[in-house]
Amino acid sequence: MYLIQGVFFQKLTGLDLDYSEGDARAVIRTSACYFMYVGAFGPDPDRGGNWHGRMNDHFGESEITNISFSERHLHFTKEYDGRSDVIHYAFAKEANGLWLGAFDGPGDMCGESKCVIAQVPDDFLRPTRTPQPPAVQ
Repeated sequence: MYLIQGVFFQKLTGLDLDYSEGDARAVIRTSACYFMYVGAFGPDPDRGGNWHGRMNDHFGESEITNISFSERHLHFTKEYDGRSDVIHYAFAKEANGLWLGAFDGPGDMCGESKCVIAQVPDDFLRPTRTPQPPAVQ
């Protein structure tokens, strides 16, 4: 199993007010925003060993499928729960260990992404012992 944590950058366009000339006037502004994400992926015995994963970010929970992972490259498709549009991600591993890539989805949903990936034991997401309440003093 692998953990993934990263950030994607997306240009957002919106309506704003500009007061630079004294009176307020409506203007359209575009700015680059970043959004953090976290997830886990790996071979899924319940899916015949096919690779599968889950992610979470500012926009919600998502499933990742069509995963292709090697020592130098990662590709996957992300689909948010309750939505039908899909977003494609592609990364290449840099010499410093960071994974740099891009994503592309419907409309103008595209941008840069970077992440770190760590391999963990398959039981990482399961508790190892029953939690004990703190001692009362």
